[in-house]
Amino acid sequence: MNPEEIFVNAMKNVKPVKIENIKESKENKQFIVIDLHRKTLKEAISIIEYNVNRVLNEKVILKIITGKGRHSNTLKPVLAEEIKVFLKEKGLKYKEGEGFFEVW
Repeated sequence: MNPEEIFVNAMKNVKPVKIENIKESKENKQFIVIDLHRKTLKEAISIIEYNVNRVLNEKVILKIITGKGRHSNTLKPVLAEEIKVFLKEKGLKYKEGEGFFEVW
């Protein structure tokens, strides 16, 4: 599959960001929440790349839910390490929590 096909396939199953998914923090910063459960690594990276521009242009925080691995075959997180590498390569600032990243 070429990158465009991967992106299109990934976006087919993405639910639109609802107003309740854009949350105000105490510092009046907005969060966009993306849940990557049941996504392949290629789909996840494609979705993140699409939303990174929003983080940079709109000054929002992207909360990426990767999961803790409870539903994986190994019972370990599948996406977290590769997403961390991707974020570092892109030079993005992030905080990692158990099963999620916050990117700004």
